[in-house]
Amino acid sequence: MKNKKSVFIGLMFILAALGMLLKGLGYLENYKLIKIILSGLLLYTSLDSLIKRNIFATIFPLALITIIFSKELGINQLSSWTIIMAAIFLSIGLSMIFKKTRMGTFGKKKNLGSQSYEEEDGVFNIEASFSETIKYLSSENFKACYLDSSFASMRVYLDNVNFEEEASIHIDASFSTVELYVPRNWQLVMDNDLSFSNIKEKGRNEGLSNKKLYIYGNISFAGLEITYI
Repeated sequence: MKNKKSVFIGLMFILAALGMLLKGLGYLENYKLIKIILSGLLLYTSLDSLIKRNIFATIFPLALITIIFSKELGINQLSSWTIIMAAIFLSIGLSMIFKKTRMGTFGKKKNLGSQSYEEEDGVFNIEASFSETIKYLSSENFKACYLDSSFASMRVYLDNVNFEEEASIHIDASFSTVELYVPRNWQLVMDNDLSFSNIKEKGRNEGLSNKKLYIYGNISFAGLEITYI
């Protein structure tokens, strides 16, 4: 069943399509209605992302609104790429200042420049920025794994972890590629908030085991790839 957000966004796109058709038929003298509709959609996405504390997905819709109304704002001398690059740097800066703290103090910690890896009592925290990281997780009491990726490539193998019934993966990815390698016999339950992103699955998920893995994500301008092994 579609959630309320999907229905709202779908209606906004339908209204935008109708506006474009009406303009093409000459019933609209200018493009203002379509601009307002698109801006409404972008503003909704930005506010929704702000509530979820997703900085990239908050800033970028606002940047696109600025581009759409650049003439009305008196900044049409700025190119679209200038505004987009400013939004990227602003998002990076705010992400570094207001870094999310999820799990408190850990027993093990390895700082690898623009990467970090933490683990304690079956809970993992992996972060990467402007880098590539590959992690092979190992635990007999796996509970959760938190992945934070910004402008990075992250590959995580879960075939060497064990849990009784349920475990979870929490993904916060922006301008990144996140690859998960999951045993094919696990059951997967996915609940992801996607903004200009996509999810791909490779292989076959048999789901014959009673083990259930929940995957939660805030994914913006990124890709999540799940490979069943």
